[in-house]
Amino acid sequence: MLDQDENDFILPAGEYLSLYYRGGYHQSTDRIIEVITYAKENNLKILGSPFEIYEVDNRDTILEEEYLTEIQVRVGNQTVTG
Repeated sequence: MLDQDENDFILPAGEYLSLYYRGGYHQSTDRIIEVITYAKENNLKILGSPFEIYEVDNRDTILEEEYLTEIQVRVGNQTVTG
């Protein structure tokens, strides 16, 4: 078993909201805002920081329009009180 300190990132179990987009990374901030907005509009509570997974990046192609990035954020149901 690996010591937790040997890992760069621990992915907690749970449900994740994700969005894929093609093209350059300059879009990331706007796409993250889209994910957060979607979560709020659909009464999902954000349970962690958004992160990116580079499915196709500059190690796979020199064509920026072929980059494929996935943004994920852990979510849960919003508790409604009142």
